[in-house]
Amino acid sequence: LPNSLFNFIAEVLWNLPVLLIDLLPHVLCVFIFILAVWMNGSVAMGDKSHHVVALHVPQFFYFVFVASGFQCIAAAHWVFNSGVERVKSICRSSGASLFVFFTTLLMGLFLVLGCIMKLTYVHPFLLADNRHYMFYIWRRILDGNGKYLAAPFYVIAMVVLQGQLSKSSLYVSRLRQFLLFGAVSVALIPSPLLEFRYFITPFFFLSVHIKPMNAPLTTIQVMISFCINTLVLAVFIAKPFTWSDGTVARFMW
Repeated sequence: LPNSLFNFIAEVLWNLPVLLIDLLPHVLCVFIFILAVWMNGSVAMGDKSHHVVALHVPQFFYFVFVASGFQCIAAAHWVFNSGVERVKSICRSSGASLFVFFTTLLMGLFLVLGCIMKLTYVHPFLLADNRHYMFYIWRRILDGNGKYLAAPFYVIAMVVLQGQLSKSSLYVSRLRQFLLFGAVSVALIPSPLLEFRYFITPFFFLSVHIKPMNAPLTTIQVMISFCINTLVLAVFIAKPFTWSDGTVARFMW
């Protein structure tokens, strides 16, 4: 990866004039975004006091876990077709390879735990707005020691997603994986509020890089997503509740 990254940067600098012309529409979007932030005084368009930039690293871990969940059939397909074989291959390898593999996993786990311990940001809205499902997930699962118990699942989800990308029909090199996860991190980590809607765009970008399954499995995956969204919509319509001030509220993502 370091050599690939160095070569990538060198190629970009060498071909910068041509790239700027080819990427002019994207460059204009970046320029307009920077101009809008400068004129607005903030990234947020609404209540700026409650939508500030923060270093919220666990936001990336939440996304990886949710993305694996919504890709559950694809994730299971990779585990049983490639993941098991990879584990068997590692177990049959030399002691040095086994040591490197398990040391890497352990270091990853400690890194995740450290980020959770020091860089978890609990937004006031997450604790106060009981319309959102994340309010209940945080309160009943992730609050307290629950967020530390979830760390192994984040590591497993990361391994599965990386494995899916490696087996993609597109050539997803390690450099491209690094840039993809880097872009997701830049989009999510500055956001202090934990909400599912922030994961939608990164999830689509990740999904288009994962190898498509066969038609029956894809149909099952689509039906699972359809059922989840139908259930959420049904609860939104049929289960309103009333706040103490008389306002009618509804459950939502």
